[in-house]
Amino acid sequence: RLAKLLAASDPTVGSRAATVLSRLARDPTTAKGMCARGGEGGAGAVARFVGERLRTDAETRAAGGESDKKDKKVEPFPGVEPAVRTLAVLANGGDATARLALAECASEALVECIRVGELVGDGVVGNAALAIGDLAKEGTGRDKFAALEPVKPLLAVCHKRTGAAQKNAAIACARLASHPKMLETLKANNGLELIYRYVQP
Repeated sequence: RLAKLLAASDPTVGSRAATVLSRLARDPTTAKGMCARGGEGGAGAVARFVGERLRTDAETRAAGGESDKKDKKVEPFPGVEPAVRTLAVLANGGDATARLALAECASEALVECIRVGELVGDGVVGNAALAIGDLAKEGTGRDKFAALEPVKPLLAVCHKRTGAAQKNAAIACARLASHPKMLETLKANNGLELIYRYVQP
């Protein structure tokens, strides 16, 4: 029921639902249910919420011009950060089946969070990178991400951010490097040096 509220026309309702879901996702039974049926138990709705909010914000900023871009670190819409945190919690606490379901339904939204990194805060970027790193533990998950080409945006996070966001992005790159295509991208962009710098052996 909470997942359905994410699609409410009132942004405040969706924001509150996302915040509650981010707390409930820490319960193993709830998390398993959210990832059930390929994410239709709730995880897919969270991922769609993130993608739609980011797209709407991008359109709003484009229409508003430079006046809407004074603070690029302001979260796109209330609710995006807890929603991405929910995906990160699910990715970290789930088993292989849950991670594969999440990779299928949430990978595009997570990579988009990294791509628009200049417009969102450390919470969104850091949790998205954390989730990508956990989902990349599975081979099928890495295949899904390879098609979305997340390595260059993740390397940009490594260069431009500090703290947890930077480290999570480096860890994500290290795990994605198990895929030949993404390893080549890392090598071509001096990404291996960054991984060695921020990821402890």
